[in-house]
Amino acid sequence: MKQFINYSLVVGSIVTATTLSALTTEDLFEVQGVRLSQFSSAMTGNDLSNVLKVEQLNHDMFTDKIDTGAGTVSFINTDISLPGNFDLPVDYRYRYDTNYPYHRSWYRDVARISFTYMSSKDFTTMPISWQNGKYCSQDIVKNRTETKERIVHSMTGAFELYVPGRTQSRLIANKGGWAEAKSSYRYFTNDNWLVSCYTESGKEGFIAHAPNGDKYYFNQVEHTTTLNEWGTAIYDIDDYPAYLNRVELRLSKIVDKFGNWVKYEKGKTIASDGRVLEVKSGLGGHQRSGYSGAFTIEGYNQKNPSDKRKWTIVRYKQKNWNSPLSIELIRPSGRSWHYTTDYIDAEAADLIIGGGSAIPPIGCYHATPETVMTVQHPNKSSAKFIMSERGDSIFNAPRNIEGRTPHCTSRLSIKRKEVKIINANLNGGTENYVWNYTYSEASGLDTRDDSNIFEGSAPSNIDKLYFKWTRVDGPEDYYKKYFINRDNKSPFQNRTFAIETRKKSNNRLLSTKKFDYWSSDQLGSINYDRNANFEQTTRMAHIKEEVTETNSDIYKIQYSDFDSFGTSKKQEYLLNNKKTHYVKRLYNHDIAKWHLKQHKSYEVSEDGYNYHNLSYIEFRRFSSDGGRWSNMLLPAYENKYRRVVKRFNSYNDEGNLTQVTHSSNSYTGRQYIEKLSDYKSGIAQKVSRYAPYSTSLVDEHYTADVMGNITSATDFNGNTSKYYYDGENRVVGIEFPVDQINGSWQDMSIAWNNNSNSRTIYNCDLNTYTKKCNGGYSLKVQEHYDTYDRLVHTKLTDPSMLGGSKDIYQSYKYDSDNRQIFSSLPSFSNNENDGDVFKYDHLGRLYFSKTRQEGLRLFAYEQGNKVTENGGTELEVSRWYKPFGKPSYDELLKVVTKESTTNIDKDAAGRINYIQKSHGSKSFIERRLYSSFDGTLCLIRRADTGNELLKYDVTGKKTMV
Repeated sequence: MKQFINYSLVVGSIVTATTLSALTTEDLFEVQGVRLSQFSSAMTGNDLSNVLKVEQLNHDMFTDKIDTGAGTVSFINTDISLPGNFDLPVDYRYRYDTNYPYHRSWYRDVARISFTYMSSKDFTTMPISWQNGKYCSQDIVKNRTETKERIVHSMTGAFELYVPGRTQSRLIANKGGWAEAKSSYRYFTNDNWLVSCYTESGKEGFIAHAPNGDKYYFNQVEHTTTLNEWGTAIYDIDDYPAYLNRVELRLSKIVDKFGNWVKYEKGKTIASDGRVLEVKSGLGGHQRSGYSGAFTIEGYNQKNPSDKRKWTIVRYKQKNWNSPLSIELIRPSGRSWHYTTDYIDAEAADLIIGGGSAIPPIGCYHATPETVMTVQHPNKSSAKFIMSERGDSIFNAPRNIEGRTPHCTSRLSIKRKEVKIINANLNGGTENYVWNYTYSEASGLDTRDDSNIFEGSAPSNIDKLYFKWTRVDGPEDYYKKYFINRDNKSPFQNRTFAIETRKKSNNRLLSTKKFDYWSSDQLGSINYDRNANFEQTTRMAHIKEEVTETNSDIYKIQYSDFDSFGTSKKQEYLLNNKKTHYVKRLYNHDIAKWHLKQHKSYEVSEDGYNYHNLSYIEFRRFSSDGGRWSNMLLPAYENKYRRVVKRFNSYNDEGNLTQVTHSSNSYTGRQYIEKLSDYKSGIAQKVSRYAPYSTSLVDEHYTADVMGNITSATDFNGNTSKYYYDGENRVVGIEFPVDQINGSWQDMSIAWNNNSNSRTIYNCDLNTYTKKCNGGYSLKVQEHYDTYDRLVHTKLTDPSMLGGSKDIYQSYKYDSDNRQIFSSLPSFSNNENDGDVFKYDHLGRLYFSKTRQEGLRLFAYEQGNKVTENGGTELEVSRWYKPFGKPSYDELLKVVTKESTTNIDKDAAGRINYIQKSHGSKSFIERRLYSSFDGTLCLIRRADTGNELLKYDVTGKKTMV
């Protein structure tokens, strides 16, 4: 369970308890919420008001990454990471691939530049240049040409750049096809990465230049091989097998544009801001049995090595070579992940026989045994992933060189995902979420005459010959069908072009989403292998139109004016084919540092001609405070409504902001200035501002630990609060100061129960050594959370309540998309069934609510982005909202009831010009005027109440005159 628990729910529970017990004393927890929120620096974001909040988890909480098109599954655990003063990662990503991987077990997922080749007992297809260590400076030329080895060569040559979470792209030879890639770069990719050569200590390698100015250095050579049949070619009559291999130049260091760096050494990752991840053998103090190996990763900062976290990875013994593989990843708190997978054997899945006969691979439309992956989350919830081999069809597949045409590629694809929901019903019973995956069985070869296309209907933008589909049936009463391009000669292969949502019971179409894409000209050539799509890898491709079709409306967003980096600078928004508004987005491209797509301006228009500039960032050349770097193009001014609202004065050596000047004046008439310094783990530990009614600076101080948790905060008045955390960054205690003005603040003790995924919050005097209460407590709240860390049950105990029970209960329920569908009334009974009920449609729109405050409300979504509430009754209300290219109900334009009509006129920026309310022949108008300086509301005019002048203080809070 992460930190960030919804504090408002705690406050709400206690407010309810106060009401039920007829208490008149101040709500202490709410007061403490105010106390927590006062520590919120405008520029640092050091906001402690959410320190008790729990963040709900999503459907990928089990670290699964599912490719909807292919159905393949990878598990990527990103727990092990240290935050720093810059964005370069200091982490240890642990990964497992299920689809016949190069690594048949768990491995560290690191960046690489790699090349695939075949080898047997007496030869290899690795180019001579790579065999001689000339990875970058010399061209890649095939080193063997024997006819009998053509099938082997067809599987050779996938030359790509891979950076976890950022890119996986084939390298394009720089022959002048892309003007942005200067001649000094030997290769580039279709997603704006550049690649150059370098030599270090006599070893040749590559530098990959990321489009944000980071440089990745590759020169650590490693070899991996599949050593299984999916990557095997039998290349002559003697049945000598050749195996698919991959040579990798792995990451040795990363350097950002400010000169910050991260180095990857053997067993250790080190950053220039002092962060260290160090791998050591052993269990790290934990007690386990039946394991075959273990190692511990220690995370700390060299400036304070005693503040340390430890993660341990344990591999358990297998009974035999094909027994399930089990590992455990133990967090610093002691809670752990458990992964168990069946043995994965490719069998003859992709075997290519050089003799010429076409042998159907096992996975192509043949029944295959299931493979099961089980994941247990640290909160004790679990999920099962059931997979089996199947054929994934390709149209326009490469023609066979020898042997069968690979029109049907065998894949290990997911069939079913099952999640057990813990604490769904604390009084007994369980609940499971299940997703079932099914796939089309089209198998297109090389001609349009092929009749093997998928059966059934398809959206209007789908040519069935070029597409396949994946259907996902989830826990709700509807399913989604994804239509995916399968054309091996299209730049859009594997992209989704449509998503249909249909009712399970009667197959009724609920909505359709459609997508279309833009592609650039061909940028160059790649090193070609059997499975490569030349069009896909040598062109940029980005979305150019999104369409949402509901039963009443058609919403569209159209993207145009693409620049040479593939960025759309103009968007048009439509409702039922009528344009509603336009947007222009401009970006700054620092070519010298190769930092692209920095936001520059945002403009809106109602007619496509007259644009309003809502925001604009002006860039200037800076040198760092300490002199490490100079002539850097960085944000200097932030403009809103064509007026400067902030000036960014200076940056430190690591690239962090050190001074901001606001356009407003302080109480003294001087400009409002913030100074930030002493950064640690990304936290500015000192913030200085001018004191109210004074010319002197006052300081706000913080301390942060190695994980970026704020452990103490001292406000401008010198009051210090302290925060204590467990090994999982969950707050376990808060010690408030004795405030000379407001008096003593009661502390908080928070006890976590890892077995039941619950916690108990006490309002009491904190023992800072044990983090427990000294003596009794004034209030206690027990909270239970389910699989997705959603609050499902609370029990509030108030010892001061008079007579009877001192416990108040409340429970909550959710749908599979984390939307609350039930909230019980606060009650002295633990089995309260009365409460607020909510129901949502497949787009997440509320269509039914029944609450104690508002009673029954029914909502219908109608043409024109209109919502009708309680239609056909005396309480009917119709509301029209401004669409934003998709169903959106945030910006109200018109309200019609039985008694009156209200029109709200807004400008292109969304600001209200006037509100007109009409009833019969009578009409009332409220007009609003805005500051030409910063666009803020400054005057409200009404005939009945007169003028209302608004002003704002230095902190931006509204005051009225």
